[in-house]
Amino acid sequence: MEYLILSEYKHINETNLETMHKKVYTPDMDVSAESQEVQDLADEHWTQEIKDAWAAKLLADLPPEQDEEWVY
Repeated sequence: MEYLILSEYKHINETNLETMHKKVYTPDMDVSAESQEVQDLADEHWTQEIKDAWAAKLLADLPPEQDEEWVY
């Protein structure tokens, strides 16, 4: 396995070098059932500040609520 930490939100990118299968773990994910290596990387990189920033980004990326009076 190869692991890279990418983006300001410290996404853990896992690549199986034999199959080239890729997985991405984000700070809002529960990685308790993942490998110890993924858990250790999450513990190291996903500070509360990173988790809060990721949650704020997800919230900011939600589409705006539409005006109820708007007619299609």
